[in-house]
Amino acid sequence: MEVKVGAGEREYFNGAIRKVETESSVLVSSSKYLNNADLRHLISQEMLRRNGADLPNTA
Repeated sequence: MEVKVGAGEREYFNGAIRKVETESSVLVSSSKYLNNADLRHLISQEMLRRNGADLPNTA
């Protein structure tokens, strides 16, 4: 069985990773999904939601 390795994988394994540099104070991504503000807001709202009542432990 022969494994086919593409040019992208070869560059990654050889350490030729391209770093994205920015002057911005917010996170930067090359993903089209993470750069979509509406989708990013929806995912963060769903993932950070609490499971249960919004009451302190002493209540």
